[in-house]
Amino acid sequence: MTDPAAPSRPDVVVIMMDDLAYGDLACHGNPHVVTPHLDRLHGESARLTRYSSGPMCTPARASLMTGRYHQRTRAYDTFCGRSMIDPGEVTLGHVLGAAGYRTGAFGKWHLGDAYPMRAGDLGFEETLVHNAGGIGQPGDHRQNHWREGEAYFDPVLHRDGVPEPSSGYCTDVLTDAAIDFVTRAGSERAPFFCYLATNAPHTPLEVPDEWIDRYRADDRLGEVHARLYAMVENIDWNVGRLLAAIDPATTLVVYTSDHGPCPSARDFSLPPDRQVRWNAGLRGEKGSLYDGAVKVPSFWRGPGVTGGRDIATVASPIDVLPTLASVCGAELPADVALDGVDLSPLLAGGSGSDASGDDRTLFLQWHRGNTQERYTRSTGRWRAPPTSSTTCWPTPAKPPTSPPTTRTASPTSAPPTTPGSTTCRPPGPTTGRRRASSWRPPPGPDRSCCRARTGASTTAWPTWASWPGG
Repeated sequence: MTDPAAPSRPDVVVIMMDDLAYGDLACHGNPHVVTPHLDRLHGESARLTRYSSGPMCTPARASLMTGRYHQRTRAYDTFCGRSMIDPGEVTLGHVLGAAGYRTGAFGKWHLGDAYPMRAGDLGFEETLVHNAGGIGQPGDHRQNHWREGEAYFDPVLHRDGVPEPSSGYCTDVLTDAAIDFVTRAGSERAPFFCYLATNAPHTPLEVPDEWIDRYRADDRLGEVHARLYAMVENIDWNVGRLLAAIDPATTLVVYTSDHGPCPSARDFSLPPDRQVRWNAGLRGEKGSLYDGAVKVPSFWRGPGVTGGRDIATVASPIDVLPTLASVCGAELPADVALDGVDLSPLLAGGSGSDASGDDRTLFLQWHRGNTQERYTRSTGRWRAPPTSSTTCWPTPAKPPTSPPTTRTASPTSAPPTTPGSTTCRPPGPTTGRRRASSWRPPPGPDRSCCRARTGASTTAWPTWASWPGG
C-alpha cells in the first residue's frame, strides 16, 4: 500500500532489460527459469499488464527517455545512423537533474555514441556504458568487437566518455557501478536517478558456465535456451543486489524491458514448435507488432504506488517520463510536445489518469531502411494490425536484380541459396572461449548476412532483414 509518510521526492531506479520477453520470468508462468528476486518485485509492485514497448531497442529507449513517440526523436531504428537521437531532445536525465537529482546511466544507451548524443551529453552526470546496440557489435569498442565470442567478459566500457577496461561479467560489472552510484548518492543525502540498462539477455548468449548448469540439466531445453535462461537468472541475481542496496521506503523502482524475444535466440536444434522460447502463449517476436514482441514486464514499486495488483490500462514507454516527473515534483519541459501521460494517479490506486479509460490510442510503428510502413493502433478495446505483412520481422527481402558479386560479412559463411532467404549457416565452432564453454548457436538464420554493409557490393541483399543489432 502507499506509505503516507513516504518522501515527497523519492529516489528513482529504472531497470531496462534487453530482449527480455514477458514470458522470461517465473512469476509470469515460465516453467524453466528461476527468478526469485524478480518474482518478489512482481508481487510487491503495481503491474501494468497492457504495457506495450519496442518493437525494437532504440525506439523503446528513445520513447522512455523523452516521453515522446520515437519517430519524433529521429531514433527509429538500431543501426546505420538511425539510432542517433536528436540532441535537442529533453531526457529523463535533464528533467530529474533540473529538479536536483543526481543522475547516472549504466549499461546500454543505444541513442548515440558520439557528442552530442551520448548519455553524458543528455542529462546524466555519471555514465558507464557500452557503445552501439550491444557489447561486441559493430560500432562498439574495437577490442570488444575483436573478441567476439567472449566480449561479455572483461569488456571495454566507456566511463564518462572515456574507454576503460573492466573486469568480470558484463551484467555484474554494470550492476556494481549502479550500486556504487546509489550508495554514494545515499551517503550524500542527495536524491538520485539511477538508470540501469543491461545488454543481457541479448545475443550472443555468453554467460559463465556456473549459471548454465541448472538449465543444461533440463532435458526440455536445448543449449540456446539453457544459456538464455542462465543470463536471465544472472540478471535476477543482480537485480536482487541492487534492490538490497536501496531503501524500499524511499526509492521508486521501475522494472521493464525494451521488447520481446529476438529471432536470433531461436534454438534450431529443437523441433519447430519449440524453437522460439516459452512466452506465455503470446504471438510474435522482436520487430513485429504482435503482443509477443511488444508486451513486456512493467513493474512499479515504491513511494506513491499501491503495490500487489494489476493495472489493466493501455500504457507504453512514453508514459515513464511524465509519470516520474509528477512523482518527483519535477517540471515538464516547456515547449515540448509530450505524447505520454501521467500514470501516477493509477499507480497510487486512483483513476484520474488520461490513460485510465478505453478511449486512449497508442501508435506502434517501426521500419528498417528508408521506406515507411503501416502502423498499428492499440486502444483500450482492440488493436488494428497493419495492412502490410512487412512489419513482421525478419522480413523477406525482395530478390536483387542480379546476384551480389561481393560479400564482406565473413569468409567462412556461405551466402543464401535463394536471394532474399535468411537460411545461410553461421560460421563453425571456435576454440578458446574463456570462462564459458566453446559454443556456437546451431544452424539457423545467418546473423552475419546483415553485416555486409561495406565494400564493393551495394546490391539489395537480405542484410537488414535479419539484423540482430537492436
